[in-house]
Amino acid sequence: MLAAALRFAFLSDYPPGLYRDEAYNGLDALAVLDGERTLFFEGNNGREPLHIYAMALSVAIFGRTPLALRLPSALIGTLTVIPFYLLTRSWFGRRTALFAAFIWATTLWPIHLSRLGFRTIFLPFFLAIAFYAITLTLKRAFPNRCTDSENHHDSKSFSRINGDSRLGIASFLAGILYAITFYTYLAARLTPLFLIIFSLYLYWRFSPSRGEILEVFKRIIVPFGIAFSLTIAPLLITLSVQNDGLFGRTDQVSIFSQSINEGDFWGTFWRHIWHTIGMFVWRGDIIVRHNPAGRPVFDVLMAGPFLIGVVWALRHFRRPAAAATLLYCATMAWGTILAEDAPHFLRAAGMLPILLIFPAIGLCWLSSWNKLHSGLRVALPTVLLVGSTIITVRDYQRYMRQPDTAYLFEAAARELGLRISAETAQNVSIDDRYFVGWTAIPFLVDSDLQLYQGAPATAYDLPHTIFAWPYESLDFVADQLYPNSSVTVMVGSLARGDLELTAYPFYVQYAMTEKQESAVTTLANFDNQLWLEDVTIETADETLAITLTWRGEQLLQQPLTAFVHVADIETGAIVQSDMPPAGQFWSPLWWRENLSLIEQRDIAVRYDPERHTIFVGVYNSVTLDNLPIVDSNGAQIGERWEYQDK
Repeated sequence: MLAAALRFAFLSDYPPGLYRDEAYNGLDALAVLDGERTLFFEGNNGREPLHIYAMALSVAIFGRTPLALRLPSALIGTLTVIPFYLLTRSWFGRRTALFAAFIWATTLWPIHLSRLGFRTIFLPFFLAIAFYAITLTLKRAFPNRCTDSENHHDSKSFSRINGDSRLGIASFLAGILYAITFYTYLAARLTPLFLIIFSLYLYWRFSPSRGEILEVFKRIIVPFGIAFSLTIAPLLITLSVQNDGLFGRTDQVSIFSQSINEGDFWGTFWRHIWHTIGMFVWRGDIIVRHNPAGRPVFDVLMAGPFLIGVVWALRHFRRPAAAATLLYCATMAWGTILAEDAPHFLRAAGMLPILLIFPAIGLCWLSSWNKLHSGLRVALPTVLLVGSTIITVRDYQRYMRQPDTAYLFEAAARELGLRISAETAQNVSIDDRYFVGWTAIPFLVDSDLQLYQGAPATAYDLPHTIFAWPYESLDFVADQLYPNSSVTVMVGSLARGDLELTAYPFYVQYAMTEKQESAVTTLANFDNQLWLEDVTIETADETLAITLTWRGEQLLQQPLTAFVHVADIETGAIVQSDMPPAGQFWSPLWWRENLSLIEQRDIAVRYDPERHTIFVGVYNSVTLDNLPIVDSNGAQIGERWEYQDK
């Protein structure tokens, strides 16, 4: 329940946005729903299929939404508690397993992976199941070797293999489950190296005779290998006929490439080893999409138990479970050591969930340390676990609220996609660069649109909405405007790419509708040049959103600036917004007869109607002279209009 709460809460909105890799998976899920069937998806550097088929089911149920893309990861991340507990219990006992399950539920790294529409989190789940099945098979084969007894662990003889007739079936099933891990994530390809190294360890540790080796080969390895080969064969066949299916992505990021190591392979190699060692308690992944920049895997409260667990495992290396934990993590660490940007929490995710056994061992050791008072043996692990959970929640909330997190998860692209999907106009035009450059938009939008390059090909009847890239000429908007109409200009959220230094408005929306004459009102006439028709306000947190409706009758002969002042009655302080109506996204040459322009301004102030007064006015941008407010006879009645809270 705790794991589920930390993974499902606000899942659609945390992380903000919908990163292009998530959306790309969603597009492949839509292709699956349209009938495409493959065991390896070539696009976006290649991806294993299991996660995308699960995502296709989710999209079929919940539609083209961010939530649908993230639900499979959240579900699998939550359920991993169960096989991870069972695996740890089979290796180290019930108490360590309970600690390990709790740590999986509350550690930020697996929590974050569980909240992304990435395939990475599927590997720990299926890996825990596969290793548990392998462990049960070995326990069935060697019941005297797989106990917690120190005598058995220290024995140099290899017990005769159990004559259980179902051993071959158990080995066969374990082979199937292990092969399935290769359908989840690229890092699974390192696990055979671990099995080879661990097999050599067992040979060194127990010195089996030739007859015992042959018996193991016949009763365990052969059925396991047959099942594994049959299960993985379809994937291998698919990869063999696809371009770069086997090594395409690996070649792109390998430190063996001079473009990565910059001519200094050994310097890069040793630096990556050091960075990978430091990721656990000192400095983690700095890529904001993967992790709060630089946060280590284990917080300050879990760092101690982790180090205790590592030392304990090293001291008890003769125990197969301790050796397996050490050898597995050391093997899977090469996934990030040999690639760029080490430590990289996606490429290092193959260490999960086994890595989390170390702090569980440390907590178990503290809970049984006879030098501690009996009460402290209970209280200390409890305080560490609860405190670590609080730190996780605090750090993740801060991480989700950082502007960089929204930028790098492309929140503005998600906003645009959802806004297009909610659009009710009969004609919708959008610059095609959005559909080419941001995959979240074509995934979220399930409607017919007019894509254009440069400008729409024709003038459309009203209602008509244009979503434009605001950093090229917007003069074409004038061709879409009509007299006696209303135009709402909405500026998109700020965006910033990985290599860009400053954020910028991602898009501008022009929503054009016919104007009802009965709706025409006038709050203030600014010298018969600009009319204020309506003002509405909304408050949220520290922001006051003011919506202004302006009316123009003809092309403006002089540049005008409209100001909004929020004055504090008690202190006299003023917070203001001064810019032309709709700012840089509206030209004074675009006004038409009886055309209304609706814009919104966000002012950073905690608005209190008892304390603040809102004023609206217009002045000449060149001379800075205020335009007078005139009555129907042309007589001046003021220079600024005051908002009266309704």
